[in-house]
Amino acid sequence: EGAIAPEHGRTAWVPRAALALPERPAIAVLPFTNMSGEAEQDYFSDGISEDIITALSKLRWFFVVARNSSFIYKGRAVHIREVARELGVRYVVEGSVRRSGDRVRISAQLNDVSTGSHLWAERYDRELADIFAVQDEITEAIVAAIEPQLYAAESFRAQQKPPGSLDAWDLVMRALSHHWRSTREDNAAAQGLLEKAVAIDPAYGKALGLLATSHIFGAHMGWADMATTVPIAERAALAAVEADREDAWAHHGLAYTYLFRRRFDDALAEFELALQLNPNFAMAHAFYGVTLCYAGRWQDGDAAARRALRLSPRDPLAAIY
Repeated sequence: EGAIAPEHGRTAWVPRAALALPERPAIAVLPFTNMSGEAEQDYFSDGISEDIITALSKLRWFFVVARNSSFIYKGRAVHIREVARELGVRYVVEGSVRRSGDRVRISAQLNDVSTGSHLWAERYDRELADIFAVQDEITEAIVAAIEPQLYAAESFRAQQKPPGSLDAWDLVMRALSHHWRSTREDNAAAQGLLEKAVAIDPAYGKALGLLATSHIFGAHMGWADMATTVPIAERAALAAVEADREDAWAHHGLAYTYLFRRRFDDALAEFELALQLNPNFAMAHAFYGVTLCYAGRWQDGDAAARRALRLSPRDPLAAIY
């Protein structure tokens, strides 16, 4: 797409027309630049980029540009505004890999092209004892860091809109910003926004799952009566899973509800489904750990809680984890 092959066999680039932004937030991951000076190291930098694309694709509420489209920019000095215009995305991930002997330094950055701002940047220095283990670890760390930044950016965008123009997605983004503040007042505000989202779209699995989670979290924190709250949360959670069996928040809401019904086996099964759908879901790892402990598997529970903290070390719920 967008390229022609001249007679001498080399590929020439022809700029393409801008694509309209899709309904949901769109993100492209550019091939990470190999700064090692060794062409044979391309497989490692390409592998990091491809794994990030695959992992981000599990976040079903974001549109992730496929590898074949984002990799056409490999080796080309193109401004990210041009990339965003041609691919029809709002967010662009870019990075570099520099290998020196037995060490590797990987830098990554998330950009909001619509505002020209850098949302997040990080640098990782690692020993290369096992190159594939390092690739997996870095991919996990980058995706776990990017996900909350995307939601925060979308929440900020929703807050700039007049209340009457908010759709269900905007309401959920606003609700998430309240949810992560973890106060009694914010939890109530999140529930109000989620109820509005469900009124607009009764089959919105993420909204229903987050609503169930919010209800149980409030009771868990002592802000509401558990006996009264659990049936309300369970109705929302069952509706969430029925509406969208592929949404991690839907299964998390049901799992969290089952935990406080003391249906530990059912809770574990639902948490495991949530984590299959989104392996970087720190909150699910943490409450999966809680459930494992209640089920008598404290060593597995300890490992799950530590994994939650490694995925989200500055999480607002880190003290609970």
